Amino acid sequence: MGLLSLVSIATPVPARDAATTNLNIGEWETAWTTVLTRYVDDSGRIDFDALRQNHSDLDRVVAFIAAVDPDSQPQRFPDKHSRLAFYINAYNALAMYGVVQAGVPESLSGLTKFTFFYLRTFTVGGKSISLSKFENDVIRPLGDERVHFALNCMVVSCPSGSSTPNARSGCRPSSISTPRIFSRTPRV
Repeated sequence: MGLLSLVSIATPVPARDAATTNLNIGEWETAWTTVLTRYVDDSGRIDFDALRQNHSDLDRVVAFIAAVDPDSQPQRFPDKHSRLAFYINAYNALAMYGVVQAGVPESLSGLTKFTFFYLRTFTVGGKSISLSKFENDVIRPLGDERVHFALNCMVVSCPSGSSTPNARSGCRPSSISTPRIFSRTPRV
């Protein structure tokens, strides 16, 4: 256990009820799809003002992530593709939720970035983890080189959000063309 774990900032988990915990993966994906289609535009911009006003669907998605993951309930994630899709969607949902909870910062650089990605923790499958550890210790080791283009860390320099979730069947991180789109998109 390092110094960082002693100074972590736990992000509150939305209230869970049996209905949320008992969702099947398809129902969870439907709730996440609702969030994406409602609050992410075709350019990948997230309407955080509207999301802050009504985040009940996002709360439901995050409450499910807090209770369920491929380690805690492997029977729900029968193959590598379903695990990868869940983890990518979970990361994106948690990053979005973190911004809703903490407020939209002027920028995510320096100490703000360090705090958000390394010190702020989220609950995934009953365990506390930072977004940095989630990305580097859980998602990247699954070995899909396109994962960078599917994760949206809510920073301008990251790939834009997608209004569709990653699919369980064959987990195609957002789109095969995403790397080309990302490399041609100006960053501010």
